[in-house]
Amino acid sequence: MPSRLFRFIKDRQAASAVEFALIAPVMVLLLLGSFDIARAIEVKTKVTTLARTISDFVTQSETISPAELANLFEASKTILAPYTDSPEVLSIHVESIRRSSDGTFRIDWSYPPKDASDRATSIVPADESVVKTDVTYVHRLHFASYLFGQLGWDNITLSSTSSMTPRWGAPVEAVNF
Repeated sequence: MPSRLFRFIKDRQAASAVEFALIAPVMVLLLLGSFDIARAIEVKTKVTTLARTISDFVTQSETISPAELANLFEASKTILAPYTDSPEVLSIHVESIRRSSDGTFRIDWSYPPKDASDRATSIVPADESVVKTDVTYVHRLHFASYLFGQLGWDNITLSSTSSMTPRWGAPVEAVNF
């Protein structure tokens, strides 16, 4: 009996197969997880580009109306292609913030309207105005949702904020708000 046990311990013929069987599932998980990570990085880049594009177009205008902003939002959503742009996953908010010389802030306009208590205004230099665009996108992780959906790890929220000063020096004025 001890000789059989000794022979079994010394036998290395199937060691590679056992090692492969142990490591293969881990490698497959890493491979599929890298697809989710790559997709999330691509969506984050698109969300940042969307925020910058909207800020850029708004700051090129001297005046802006809600209808123009709605058209700009719809046109800019093509940046997200091929990812969905439904209201359940995408939120866009634009506002014009002005800072007076005494340090007080004023929201000139906001689209869509938003609660004023929820604003970070430290981005505005004294005696200037900025157009601030916030974009939030809830991205569904395809592979991770199968594995970790029960734990609530099936979505990741990606957000980007872009602030730009108006091109013409004066604040972008709201029309028909």
